[in-house]
Amino acid sequence: MSWVKLRFINQVPVSTDVLKYTQTQGKTGCTLCCPSGEHVLLGAVDTTIYCINDGNTNYTYSYIVGSIPGTKSAITTAFDTTEILLTY
Repeated sequence: MSWVKLRFINQVPVSTDVLKYTQTQGKTGCTLCCPSGEHVLLGAVDTTIYCINDGNTNYTYSYIVGSIPGTKSAITTAFDTTEILLTY
């Protein structure tokens, strides 16, 4: 077991800013798992979300900020928390 700390920081927020992200790899379908599907964060964002994952495995999400796509990924260390930081 491990955890991933998803950290999202909008450094120059505007109320119309839109960040969409979707988990593409990692543990799903359990009671402690983060919900699947697309998630939307709006405007001034400084948010941290914790998700459970299997130890020593990959956790990946794809995202779109405005119209700019990207991917973030990390191997989550067993029995520890690994941070994936997205600043935009």
